[in-house]
Amino acid sequence: TTTTQTQSKYINFLLGGTATSIAAIFSNPMEVVKTRFQILYDIQQREGIKGAEYNFKEAIKMAKKEGIRGIQAGLTTAILYQFVMNGTRLGSYSLFKVVAEDYFPESSETAIFFRNLLCASVAGGVGAAVGSPLYLVKTRLQTQALAAATTGKVRYTGTIQAYKSILAEEGIKGCYRGTSAAVMRVAFGSAVQLTTYDVIKRFAVNSLGLDPAALSTQFMSSLLCSFFVLGVMNPLDMATSRLYNQPVNELGQPAHYKHIFDCLSKTIKAEGLRGWYKGSVAHYLRLGPHSILTFVIWEQLRVAFDPDF
Repeated sequence: TTTTQTQSKYINFLLGGTATSIAAIFSNPMEVVKTRFQILYDIQQREGIKGAEYNFKEAIKMAKKEGIRGIQAGLTTAILYQFVMNGTRLGSYSLFKVVAEDYFPESSETAIFFRNLLCASVAGGVGAAVGSPLYLVKTRLQTQALAAATTGKVRYTGTIQAYKSILAEEGIKGCYRGTSAAVMRVAFGSAVQLTTYDVIKRFAVNSLGLDPAALSTQFMSSLLCSFFVLGVMNPLDMATSRLYNQPVNELGQPAHYKHIFDCLSKTIKAEGLRGWYKGSVAHYLRLGPHSILTFVIWEQLRVAFDPDF
């Protein structure tokens, strides 16, 4: 019925958020490592730290020192972010595809590709804008241990205290600092991720004869699409982390970077192309499992909810 179809469309918001929230529990430790890789240079400059290193060896040392709370730093906020951002992104992507198919019914592979690319990009941008305040606090909670290791100061004791501090020091605008970068980051990443996942899965089904509902098909499709996402997303991910983590000056303005393009420009001048891909290994070790868990859980939940999916 029409009512059931409408409910099925909107339930994807809940199922998408649930799938990525579960995935975040397992991928968050590598998210912590990746984010610390990305902002170490900024912390060195800001705190005047010379010769400090952060690599996988140091990450293991810090994990042993900080324990499970350090490994899972910012987990509560990360789960909330995944539920809000990806619930919106994955749910609206499914909805946008249905609408786009009505307006642009062309069935060629090229038409489907660009139609899905547009839907994924818009869905990603919307999700990022909604979830940006959560990602900001997640980033700061995950990276503050780097500065605390040498200064002995911890800026935030938890999610609620972090928001109180940000509102007091930076105002409501502080909660949305870096949102434009986050929108670009997720719009590009979402466009590549969701589109390549669909393309790879459709190829596996139509050309290789694989079962679309099989875990192996979903596993392979999500693993391969992660390589494409990493290449496009890592520079934007690095810039977003630095924009979120930077302090403000006495005028309440960003202390280091005006916007994402300013950050990308200054990074490549100071650190070279490698600066854009700081944390890329950790990023893939986080992104690969997270994508696999997200797509497999999301697809299985959708089939469980609607066997005719």
